[in-house]
Amino acid sequence: MRKNLISFCVAFSLFNACYSQKDSVHTLFNGSPHIRIPLKYSYLQWDLGYTNFLFSNTSINGYSLDVIGLVFNNDLDIAVGFEGGGNRGGFGYSTVTTVISYSSAYIRFVPMLFPEKLFNFSMPLKFAYSNIGVTDTNIYAAGYGRRGRRGGLGSTFFSFTPGAEVFINIFHFLSVGGGVNYRFAFSTPGYYPKSDYDNLSFSGTLRFKIYPHRKIVRQMEYYAPPQQRMN
Repeated sequence: MRKNLISFCVAFSLFNACYSQKDSVHTLFNGSPHIRIPLKYSYLQWDLGYTNFLFSNTSINGYSLDVIGLVFNNDLDIAVGFEGGGNRGGFGYSTVTTVISYSSAYIRFVPMLFPEKLFNFSMPLKFAYSNIGVTDTNIYAAGYGRRGRRGGLGSTFFSFTPGAEVFINIFHFLSVGGGVNYRFAFSTPGYYPKSDYDNLSFSGTLRFKIYPHRKIVRQMEYYAPPQQRMN
């Protein structure tokens, strides 16, 4: 975990170095000795994602959904939402504990690099309260059967998840992208394998936007033909 955390810190520092050099009036870090955060509301944004969560001996296909996201200074998204997924696989008589469901509620901070360009980048940082459901021989013997269980010792934990994503602007209201994330648990009780708490996830995302001002739309680049753009 320490090696992965150091790698993320290096990558995040490089991203912020580029982020701070943006030629924008409303920038989060303006290069002065003192960091100032003059947040100014820009528009609404929702991310709807298909996510593949990895665990110690399985993977789970699921979703992530922003309940609401607010973009400030045109390049910082702050959102709250939830994510989850589950497997319907059968049960085998094995001593291996297998994760069969995952869910979490989160708050995300997403610096966006050049969101007005056709191709743009995001580096989200997600803080979440998570839960894993498991199945094992002890659960089967106790009468839970193939459904496994949600909850129990060591099944809930707090985590933070940094990531890197690339997007392409399709229309003024829609971008499509994908990326990779790595989940770090703040504490791992040790009841399950460590890689059930700390692990990778891969995502594909639809990003929807609602702009209060047409000026922002006209400044952006899109893949859609000119006649489909907002005038």
